[in-house]
Amino acid sequence: MEKNLILSVQSLGEVWELPDDLVLKLEAYKTGNPIAPDNSNADQIHQDWFAALSPEEQEKVGRKKTDEQAG
Repeated sequence: MEKNLILSVQSLGEVWELPDDLVLKLEAYKTGNPIAPDNSNADQIHQDWFAALSPEEQEKVGRKKTDEQAG
């Protein structure tokens, strides 16, 4: 059974959907690169993690623009 994780990357105005295999990679990455308690570095951690993925893995991430930033 595949689980997906939805991430909001506010600095990019995007929502990312991750398949279960990438959720595991993200959790492992965050172990060594923890998100601050106030989430102030969450977007940067997620972007750094994404940049470290292979091109094939990056293609698995469903990236969608949001309109929530407008306004």
